[in-house]
Amino acid sequence: MRHLDELRIIAACAVVVLHYADYVKDHPAGRFMVSHTLHFNLFVDLFFVVSGFVIASQYLGKVNNLSSTGRFMWRRLARIYPLHLATLTFYMAIAAAAYFGLARTDNPARYPLSDVPAQLLLLHAFDGQRLTFNFPSWSLSAEMFCYLLFPITALLAARRKALVIPLVVLPALANSVYVAFTGSVSWAEWINQGGIFRALPGFNLGVACYVFRHQIARWPVLPGTLTAGLALFILLGWLLPEMAALVAVYAIAVLAIQHDLSETPTILSHLRFDRASAYTYSCYMLHIPVATIVLTVGARYLANTPEGKLALLPVAVVMLAALSILSYRFFETPLRRALNSAFDRQFHAQRGGNRPCRIVARGRTMTMTAAARIPDNWISSRAEPASRDSAIDTMRGIAILMVIGIHSLPQPLDASWPTILDAALRPCVPIFLFASGYLTARANRVPLGKRVMTALVPYAIAFTAAYIYMAWHNPAMDHRVTTTMARFLLAYVFVYYYVFVYLGCTVGLWLIFRWASIDAQRSSQWATLFGLSIIFGLIAGSYLDPLLLRAGFSESLVQEARLRDIPFWFSFAALGVLFGKAGGEAALPNMRSMILGATLIAYLIYTAIRITNLGDAADYDSVAFFGYAALFSVLLLAFRPRLPFLAAIGSGSYFIYLWHIFIVMMLRDHTSLRGFGAFPDFVATYIITALVSVMALLTIRRVMPSRTLRWLGA
Repeated sequence: MRHLDELRIIAACAVVVLHYADYVKDHPAGRFMVSHTLHFNLFVDLFFVVSGFVIASQYLGKVNNLSSTGRFMWRRLARIYPLHLATLTFYMAIAAAAYFGLARTDNPARYPLSDVPAQLLLLHAFDGQRLTFNFPSWSLSAEMFCYLLFPITALLAARRKALVIPLVVLPALANSVYVAFTGSVSWAEWINQGGIFRALPGFNLGVACYVFRHQIARWPVLPGTLTAGLALFILLGWLLPEMAALVAVYAIAVLAIQHDLSETPTILSHLRFDRASAYTYSCYMLHIPVATIVLTVGARYLANTPEGKLALLPVAVVMLAALSILSYRFFETPLRRALNSAFDRQFHAQRGGNRPCRIVARGRTMTMTAAARIPDNWISSRAEPASRDSAIDTMRGIAILMVIGIHSLPQPLDASWPTILDAALRPCVPIFLFASGYLTARANRVPLGKRVMTALVPYAIAFTAAYIYMAWHNPAMDHRVTTTMARFLLAYVFVYYYVFVYLGCTVGLWLIFRWASIDAQRSSQWATLFGLSIIFGLIAGSYLDPLLLRAGFSESLVQEARLRDIPFWFSFAALGVLFGKAGGEAALPNMRSMILGATLIAYLIYTAIRITNLGDAADYDSVAFFGYAALFSVLLLAFRPRLPFLAAIGSGSYFIYLWHIFIVMMLRDHTSLRGFGAFPDFVATYIITALVSVMALLTIRRVMPSRTLRWLGA
């Protein structure tokens, strides 16, 4: 793909010219460069198109399950993240030096520590408040967003090629509609705010060009169009309106793809710029750090005049070329290979390596390697023990996605639609407890010590991280030992109340099973005991709130008590035991329609009670909530869904539960998504949190040993 490679290095050089011109804008030559190169910013969109085409050519049809998707994401991170982290570290060192008075900076607002989490997570092109640190890295954040969505794009393209066309048109149309209704700047100018949405049409255009590559290759080639079009855009593009210039960039990219597919030589291809294309990413990422060293610090001490800075431009260019080559050869490439090798070693180790096995097929004994005997698309993201119930794991996968949904909703729930959605998603915790009770009944035992340690160790690690995050954002936080211990024991941090509830319900299950195992007479009374537990839980849920309010407790404390109302929550675990012990699920498949209807009615009742504030309208411990959540759990058991993707998520749901809230909090604390409106805020927060959480789970399962995974709850 010679023409695409040449466009990449030309685009990188154009971006360098644009940004370096800004350093010498006090000189007449610099002002001329700035005014006539502003359109060079759109060469970043050319990167997006080329990236979409290249990624599709390498991975289309190869990201059809969690395993291959995890490998794809890891390889993309291994390519872009090390240099991003290195340049971020460079600017963080400058920020630290400025903070401690060891250096001075002309723009201290460029180095806010509050932006570091978004930079580390590559979220700074979603809704960053300003361009900070190594600001060209916003396009990496936008690229990562496209990578996260690529498996869905690939799946749709595999089903039907024509579906990729709306993936190009609809994002562009949505961006245009948003601009029209909000009066914001052209979406071709979106960088730190909305940059990910700017990238999507171009990236998908590249994917579409690969999907329809055979048709494009048959298009008639007009000699000179690519070279002339590129030259005219470079020289006269500043005369075009912004959106017209963006269309021109897309057209240049498509022309280059056409020439490559048809193997048509051009004047451009004879220049052999493609030989330097390997250094495109290095050049793009390092040109601002080089400018900081040469054109800012160097000019300050050597030639602090407009003419002096202009004279230093060739020095910066030569230094950039040298550093780009060195970075690519001795930093990026070795690190990328090492990271990919580490991932692949872990991948093969978890799949059993290449140990030979013997199988019998139609009377013949054959020897195969472990890597060869099972097709890739049959392999889940991590081999699970054969004893795992995939239906229960799928239920947990559904539940954890519901948890993320609840925490992504705008707070407080001061409108009807968030309340309606919140009510629909509330059965998430009951599903976990119902599943716990069901599996306990099937196993007929409660390994109390193992369950407590499995819950407490990951919780302690997450609690420490959450405590640090809270202390960072709340300087007045109470750090007394007694207060901290109370926070830990009551799980009074973020949304970790479920840990307290789960441990309480586990102890309750252990006590009842222990009591029932003493003699035969007691073992026959377990059903009665669990039935009474449900009744007692409903009574506690109904009257705990008014009792505490009458005793003078504040509404906030009552809410925390509701969240930790263990007798009420235990009702769901008891219900799960009843279905697991009595084998009641055998009759459920024939009752699916009736249970579905009852669940919908219960949901409508629960939602109506909450909206109208009728009677006990509590979010959690109310009879209406129990009715809806219990029926929803039974409904899932009746259908027993077995979806490998959701089962893989469900088997790591505790990890996602503990860590997803950090993503939600960082989006709320360090972005202004609410400025887009409540519903877009919810959708964006949910998608980003779900995608990042799942990818984090897949990644650590690939690269970390089993003991570490247990410590993290994965």
